[in-house]
Amino acid sequence: MMHLRDLTVAPPGSWSFKDPTTGIRISATTYNDLVRNVQQFRRNNGITWEGSLGAEIQQQICGRLNAVDQVANCSGGLIPPTHRSVGAKDVMRFLSVMGSWVSSGGGFVEQEEAERRAAICAGCSFNVEAAGCSVCQDIAGNVAKVLGGRSTPHDAQLKNCGICGCEGKSSVHMPLDTLKAGSSGYEYPTWCWRRTR
Repeated sequence: MMHLRDLTVAPPGSWSFKDPTTGIRISATTYNDLVRNVQQFRRNNGITWEGSLGAEIQQQICGRLNAVDQVANCSGGLIPPTHRSVGAKDVMRFLSVMGSWVSSGGGFVEQEEAERRAAICAGCSFNVEAAGCSVCQDIAGNVAKVLGGRSTPHDAQLKNCGICGCEGKSSVHMPLDTLKAGSSGYEYPTWCWRRTR
């Protein structure tokens, strides 16, 4: 179970908890106040609970964070997202990586390696649908045209990386050194082919 590393520092999204029974969001200015507020809310509404209320709150807070923020703020393993928003910053970063790659002469990994990577991504819990503006999604999707018809047997399952936001069908064909230039600060799971340490 995930828990927050530092209960004195507000996590991204602040100190808030959405009660799963009622759907009502409860907020506070500190962690201890949040636990007290949730406890009082549940008592007032006749809601019972088992186990540690603090652990439940911390698990929910960590679960709403993206993978990068989870690594920075939580301990106990990553919780896969159900989707990842693709914003202008993600698209610009990926296009910058692609531009550097194309201007340096491109170069693709061997087909066998691309297929190995694609198989890993296809079965990964961080292989998620992109959510966000349609223009950003269109740009990310059109990047695949640079591949000149390259594909893998797993293309139908490849979506976006829930950690860095990269478009899966393209990134499995790109050299690791090229991808590393645009992925500093991201923590990939132990099974990921992009993990370098």
